[in-house]
Amino acid sequence: MAVPRTLYFVVSDVADRLPKPVFRPWYLAVVLAAIVAVAGVPYAKAWWFTANPALGTIRVESVRPDAVVTIDGVSQGPAPVTASVPAGRHRIEIASAGRTRTHEVEVAADRETLVQAAGFDLKGMGSIRVTTDPAGLEVRVDGVLHGRSPLTIDNLAEGTHTLLVRNGEGTVRRTVRVRSDETVDATLQVRPGWLAVFAPVKLEILENGRSIGSTEGGRVLSAPGPHTIELVSQAMGFRETRQVDIKPGEVAAVTIQMPPVTIEIVAPAEAEILVDGQAVGRAPLGPIEVAVGTREIVMRHPTLGERRQVVSVTYTAPARVVFD
Repeated sequence: MAVPRTLYFVVSDVADRLPKPVFRPWYLAVVLAAIVAVAGVPYAKAWWFTANPALGTIRVESVRPDAVVTIDGVSQGPAPVTASVPAGRHRIEIASAGRTRTHEVEVAADRETLVQAAGFDLKGMGSIRVTTDPAGLEVRVDGVLHGRSPLTIDNLAEGTHTLLVRNGEGTVRRTVRVRSDETVDATLQVRPGWLAVFAPVKLEILENGRSIGSTEGGRVLSAPGPHTIELVSQAMGFRETRQVDIKPGEVAAVTIQMPPVTIEIVAPAEAEILVDGQAVGRAPLGPIEVAVGTREIVMRHPTLGERRQVVSVTYTAPARVVFD
């Protein structure tokens, strides 16, 4: 490190005025160290402030609670955000609902710089005012929990949203369309509905492995919300799973179309064959398809007369009807 020339001349002048015996080696070392220390102060000061820059504070606020803040490319999480940064210029990004707004700010040392979502496009935002019966239900919009009813949810993007309320009795889901600068009222009731299942044979209705009714027992009182039910006939060898959504005070109807079963009918030649009163052809016949359940098979022959058999058609074993 070079010693400034002015400082050199000052020290030389002082040395010329001092008595000669003073110039011993140890004394010269002390003088040189003092010169280096004094001359190095500006450089040390510059190094210190470069390594330890003055800090300021940025506080970012947004009217949208889901806005994510990024400072100089580093995510700071959702607003509001307070961060210590070196004094100087910084780039702030606020992102929400698929839109991003950028702010360039100058931060002063030992000062707080407030950044609000100025210029953040809030057009297309609306609200939903939620009331429920009973009150105090958990409220979610698009899967995000917002609290318990009654409440108003602000700053929702214009368009369709899924509103869900629930308690221990069940769940109610509704699609709500939000309009710009408007508040939509949504009133939901969480009360039971009914399930009605229609099938050509008797089926047990199971939920979580427990019987809750049958197709012959009429409609079944059910909690609102989605349900997974099993429709079972042990005798027929039939089982099917269905998803059904029960709405408060309404009947959810489920119709079961059971696939047909192939049976074989053996009868004398030229005999007319009827199944449940409907003609299906003359013997000999190939395999025919009939509905599961109890079927009446009739044979009408020109010389042998009429004969009939009642057979139970199931999925567990092939059916075969023989007329001697």
